[in-house]
Amino acid sequence: MQVKVSVIIPFFNAAEHLEGCAASLLKQNLHGLELIFVNDCSTDRSLKVLEETIRKFSNHHIAVKVIQHKKTLGVACSRNSGLLHATGLYVGWVDADDWVDENMFFDLYGRAVETKADIVWSPFFMDFKDKQYLDEQRITENKHNYMTALIRGEMQGMLWNKLFLRAVITGNQLGFLPGCNMGEDRNFLFKVLFYSRKIARESNSFYHYVQSNPTAMTRDIRMERVYEEIANNDDIVRFIKDQKISSISKRDLNDFLANGKRRLLLSSDIADFKRWREIHPETNTLVWHIKFPLHYRILGFCASKEIWFPVICWINLKKALYRVKGGKK
Repeated sequence: MQVKVSVIIPFFNAAEHLEGCAASLLKQNLHGLELIFVNDCSTDRSLKVLEETIRKFSNHHIAVKVIQHKKTLGVACSRNSGLLHATGLYVGWVDADDWVDENMFFDLYGRAVETKADIVWSPFFMDFKDKQYLDEQRITENKHNYMTALIRGEMQGMLWNKLFLRAVITGNQLGFLPGCNMGEDRNFLFKVLFYSRKIARESNSFYHYVQSNPTAMTRDIRMERVYEEIANNDDIVRFIKDQKISSISKRDLNDFLANGKRRLLLSSDIADFKRWREIHPETNTLVWHIKFPLHYRILGFCASKEIWFPVICWINLKKALYRVKGGKK
């Protein structure tokens, strides 16, 4: 049977959510579906939960592959591992703590074939504990508009509400920067958009983006992750310059770089403030325009002028409050 869609599911210590995710995928009504689970050396019961779920919901119309990493490599390498094993005409993604409606890949694949699109995307649901929101993801079906929206932050870079023609990925040797596990999806999406001839939107919503798991692979925002996001952003800017993409203005690029490093101002380490000043210093004057509370913008201004006393006072205050609260954030 021809594999129509390969779905890649990276996971690390996702035992609490993996059964619901895997079950929703094993119930898909698309014949010719390939599920590729990538275990990034989980230390909990994730693998056992997955194996039990596969046995419970086995579906002869769906092929299942389980890839095991020998050591923890991060979500970027997990995505690359999935791509290496994918054989479908199209590639999709699902995060291990989310779930999807049973007709998701049938409908997305049908839309892709109908429109002969290289990328198809759809709206999605944001599922909270006691409520649900629909994210419409509205933008014209024009790749240059979409690329600009990614740079401006008007669209997010998630992969899991989309299908990608695998030939576009393999033909242009696209992948993820190893070790750079924050913003890796936006980097990948931007490049696939550039090489795509046509994108299309499916109006129905299928994906359930669950908001109750703070330890998810793609929601880790430690300081090292901020540096990883900066590396992905730098890679996008290099790509824009190498490909001479003129549809994105210099101002938009500078805003993009300034926003990409802004979370360094959340640090409790003076070294991160100094790195903020040194990384793309041409964007430091934009500190007043970033989407952040005023006191963080003031801290950035002080760092840009090497006025370190207020920054050190702020850091010491944060540490003191942390101790008073007994180490609880």
